[in-house]
Amino acid sequence: MDIVKPYRIDLESASSMAIIVCGLWCRAAFVGACVAVGALGMLSVGDAAAVVAVPTAIAGGALALFAFQRARVALERVDEKTSKPSVSTMREPDDFLVELPLSR
Repeated sequence: MDIVKPYRIDLESASSMAIIVCGLWCRAAFVGACVAVGALGMLSVGDAAAVVAVPTAIAGGALALFAFQRARVALERVDEKTSKPSVSTMREPDDFLVELPLSR
């Protein structure tokens, strides 16, 4: 049973859940891309009529595009949550200004 231990993930952390969600969207995108390529292949060989193959290819391409966009959004949301510095470490713009003594 020690073989399974490296593959356990913490499902309560946001980054682990985002990776799982991204992986699921990527799988859906792969399925959509395969459907589109398969429909175009069947159309080119003549196995399917254009009335069936063209809408199937468009639907598969639309699924692939939508799913890849959702996968990217899932990862960007985690990057936004984890890469923001805390309020205590942020510096105000006035902290960088230095007052020089005026000489007359």
